[in-house]
Amino acid sequence: MSISKQKLETIINTRLAPLLAVDDADIELISIIDEQSLVRVRFGGRYHGAPCRDIVLKYVVEPVLKSEIEQIERIEWID
Repeated sequence: MSISKQKLETIINTRLAPLLAVDDADIELISIIDEQSLVRVRFGGRYHGAPCRDIVLKYVVEPVLKSEIEQIERIEWID
């Protein structure tokens, strides 16, 4: 079963983006690789290039996305 791009973008825009906006940061969906159950995102604003993006990915982004879309196994950020 493939990962729904529409559902993923909705979750990012309604749940994650508002959380990150509090820190003057944002998140953008870059790609979905269904064969690897992988989602790639890019952080913008204050988190672009910041060391804290690993922590944000692991403790904020991953739990939200994985709880909503069970097909996701991995999430990684790219620059």
